[in-house]
Amino acid sequence: MKKPAFLAAVLSAFLLITAAAPAVHAQTAGGSAAQIDPARLQAAKELLKVTKADRNMAAILPMMLKQLRAMMPPLGPDAQKARDEVMDEVEKQFKGRTGEVIDKIAVLYARRFTVEEMRAVAAFYRTRPGQKFVAALPELATEGMKIGQQWGRQIGLEAQRKIREEMAKRGYKL
Repeated sequence: MKKPAFLAAVLSAFLLITAAAPAVHAQTAGGSAAQIDPARLQAAKELLKVTKADRNMAAILPMMLKQLRAMMPPLGPDAQKARDEVMDEVEKQFKGRTGEVIDKIAVLYARRFTVEEMRAVAAFYRTRPGQKFVAALPELATEGMKIGQQWGRQIGLEAQRKIREEMAKRGYKL
């Protein structure tokens, strides 16, 4: 893999990991659903339902797997076909698991916001502008990921150049 492509892949993976950080935080720092006021948890789940978070999470999985495929080394035709089949099977297996992350995000929201706050936000998402925003989220996420990848590539190349320049000033050649 060429260095710019490698840096882009690493930065893309970083972006994907940080995108998943709220769910991890909810599990580790947020505690379990059993420790949360049921009314808050219910309001959080309703907010996530109104924002169609399950659909958006389901849309993220193929993007993540596409990034994973891009980061894998090229294979011969037979092995490539087999890997594609395995990746397709893995995608099918994980599609049904988006509820896991939704439950964890609900715990995170319930810990952070009051019932009234979540109901107010959910009320906005039920309005015409809110529904327009929700409908645009998958496309916004896709485009945002592309923007992040392009930015990551640019920053990675600039950082690499600056590091080489500074190291050269100090007598080191990279």
